[in-house]
Amino acid sequence: MNAMEMLSSQPWVERLGWTLLHFLWQGLAIAVLYATIRRGLPHVASPQRRYLLASAALAAMMAAPLVTWWLLQPSSSDPDAAYRIRIVPTPSASIANATGKLSPSVRDIASAPETAKFL
Repeated sequence: MNAMEMLSSQPWVERLGWTLLHFLWQGLAIAVLYATIRRGLPHVASPQRRYLLASAALAAMMAAPLVTWWLLQPSSSDPDAAYRIRIVPTPSASIANATGKLSPSVRDIASAPETAKFL
């Protein structure tokens, strides 16, 4: 087992991956909000006001991944509980018929997506 396989089997690695993925849109949202407010400020706004606004945006960007990491924390004492599927729904007849018409290669890809591989 190499280091990548060993790391990818850890639940905190998936949590870190989701945190970083969420930070992409969170950072973009904070930057757009900063740019909108900055553009709305009068042109003669004091440098202290602009500095305070930029510092607040950077502080929000620093806090966003920390809050996301905390929110993705498993709720029970068992750290693997958040990553287990509790109930597996039975496929309906229409879904079973639809997948039966697909080619085997497409059926294999569509039947078992694993998000851990993407992270």
